[in-house]
Amino acid sequence: MCWPLLLACALAAPPPEPEPDRTTVRGSPAFESPPHASLTRERLAETAGADLPAVLDGEPGLTVSRLGGLGAFSTLSIRGSTPEQVLLVLDGVPLNPADGAPVDLSTLPLGPLSAVHIHRGRTPWSLGTTGLGGALLLETRRPDSATHEARLTLGAFETAAVDAFFAVPFALGPSRTLGLSLALDTLHTASDFRFENDGGTAWTDADDRLDTRANAWSNRIGLLARAELALGDTRLTLVDVFTLADRGLPSLGVTPTTASSLSLLRNLGALHLAASPGPLLLDAALHLTTTATDLADPRSEIGLGRDATRTTSLVPGARVTLRLPLSPSLTTRLVPSLHLAWRHEASDATDRPPTDRHLLASAAELLFRHRLAPALILELATGLRLETDLSATPLATYLESALTLPDLRLTLGARHTPRLPSLFELHGDTGYALGNPALRPESATSLELGARFTPPIARRRPLALSLFAYATWADDLIQFIQNAQGVQRPENLASARILGLELAAELTLGEHLRLRSNLTLTDAIDTSAIAARAGNHLPLTPTFATSHRLELRRPDATLGPLHGAAGLYLELDHVAGNHLDFANLVAVPPRTLLGAGAFVHADTVRVTLSLANLLSDRVQDLAGYPLPGLTTMLTLTLTPSSP
Repeated sequence: MCWPLLLACALAAPPPEPEPDRTTVRGSPAFESPPHASLTRERLAETAGADLPAVLDGEPGLTVSRLGGLGAFSTLSIRGSTPEQVLLVLDGVPLNPADGAPVDLSTLPLGPLSAVHIHRGRTPWSLGTTGLGGALLLETRRPDSATHEARLTLGAFETAAVDAFFAVPFALGPSRTLGLSLALDTLHTASDFRFENDGGTAWTDADDRLDTRANAWSNRIGLLARAELALGDTRLTLVDVFTLADRGLPSLGVTPTTASSLSLLRNLGALHLAASPGPLLLDAALHLTTTATDLADPRSEIGLGRDATRTTSLVPGARVTLRLPLSPSLTTRLVPSLHLAWRHEASDATDRPPTDRHLLASAAELLFRHRLAPALILELATGLRLETDLSATPLATYLESALTLPDLRLTLGARHTPRLPSLFELHGDTGYALGNPALRPESATSLELGARFTPPIARRRPLALSLFAYATWADDLIQFIQNAQGVQRPENLASARILGLELAAELTLGEHLRLRSNLTLTDAIDTSAIAARAGNHLPLTPTFATSHRLELRRPDATLGPLHGAAGLYLELDHVAGNHLDFANLVAVPPRTLLGAGAFVHADTVRVTLSLANLLSDRVQDLAGYPLPGLTTMLTLTLTPSSP
């Protein structure tokens, strides 16, 4: 298997306002637990040359680990979770492969996306599967209006990216429309930046030197096709997303690689139906995800024992959600929900025989909403969920409450979430990793208290504050234990206690100044019954992280032939308190990055210039891999027809 090897080698915007009286079926957001943060299309495209890992890095509670710069293998952790515990969903379809490997964020393009929703706690059960460590929900752009957009990005380290999006809606009659859209996303980068090589000796700088990053190139192409047929209150959506990514596998620098590489071929297809037959709200989907990962090591630079390995994943599935909104009175609403899901996971690899299993899930939820006063709403939600692979049937449960005032929303929640062992953990690869069919599901019990404050000032809301405090107790965590022969076997050995505080603020002063800041404090302690680990901080979980962006804008600037909004921005990111190992013997130095940029947004032309790591500091990623110094990116966007 290549993913364990890679790992071994290797609000901002506040959540949207609740919609107490909405009963439409387009995703039924009124009946879901709202995300902690939602990144809009404007937010995703505000920095030239940024990819999804760069956009997410710095969000409260999120930790991104990558094997270097742009295009490098990247994984996501949420609130001290492992990457395997995070659920990634594209248009309602889970991207997590059958073997349980984490999703590589660098293979997910920003171009076709309209929004990214971040769930740092409980994931919506209507997705059909549960993420123990939270979820990232990606939404592609809808063909609601005629849109033609092309974007070109050029930058340092031979970086070039071309994105295009085309959408055409057709009116078929009263309340009947058909929308078609196509998207193309490409990226190439050599990522051959200069970095500080310590020669593998952290105790002396006598052999330190500047080297050029080798074998860090990356290529990616993505295609998206989407069709939406709306017939009154019924919407039928067909989407297909194809991704091909190929990149070199660089080392930490002591012994550079030259020929090892990793390629990914993935196709996602889904058919989604949203309707309202009578008083019911129906949300159903069929989906199929196929993934093939090839790891090449022709010169044995990584030491796999073979020149190439291939892992394939096939995940078909189906899910159905039924909701019945009831209104016993003018001020009270009850919404019972039923979720049913089936998922088949099949995985095959060079080093092991094929494995597969069926997963069945059923869940029931009840939402109670009562209007205590014209501007005071009380919400209570609870649910039970069972998921089984025929060998284990863990129970998930939650209880959430919310009190909504005109300017303040208070939330309190408690949840217990399990995660079934993956196919890799159960069966291994018959080589250096053995399976353990007796593994118990991992589980986490969490408490969360949140507040979101958006005071109106002169009939506007220029200030938004969000504060979340949480405590998580994780038990039966699965860890791979190595024996004297170098063979690993997973066991339910670990446990952890995680306390966290997440603060996000956004301030807008008129049309000229915008400030966005967030702060994350995490105390993630290993409580395992292992003397060398007990009481230590969990690795790859910084204790302190903060991010700030100050933007100065002029809405009516004229620069040559362009007339529109123009501005400058400064960014500051700081991360500290991170270790690479469970024993806390290898610490990653604190990292401070300063960035800057400029932009011009006219009606049909947008130009964005970004300068990352402005001081060209020699810093490391959370996983210990070097990051590039000063990086310049320029993006030109043409939109003859605005969305």
